[in-house]
Amino acid sequence: MSPQQVAEFVVVVHVVTLICVFSAAPAAIMAGDCAVMSAAKHLTINRTNAGMRETCMTVDPVAACPEGCVSIAKESQLKAMHCLPVSSKDKSQMLQTVQWKHIDDYETVQVPTACKLKKP
Repeated sequence: MSPQQVAEFVVVVHVVTLICVFSAAPAAIMAGDCAVMSAAKHLTINRTNAGMRETCMTVDPVAACPEGCVSIAKESQLKAMHCLPVSSKDKSQMLQTVQWKHIDDYETVQVPTACKLKKP
């Protein structure tokens, strides 16, 4: 396979994965099933590092429960984080720079492994 064919394959797989994740969520909730969505969102945390407050975002999306569901089981995972000082509150800037996959640090985060419907 040529490098271009590999790149095209990766893009197609990525698009198919996104379509599956997001199109399956409403049907899953209607059926009463709250399956964990893999690679669903970037997790953001606020922390203090060397006396400076900063906001950090996972470089890659992590699993999440679909809308209308809550986590009933979690596991700790070590994730690469991209951090910016709290003074730069522009979330679009953070999302833009996290796309470059710049890793500033690693954090252990809690990621859902099972979800259930929220009680009304």
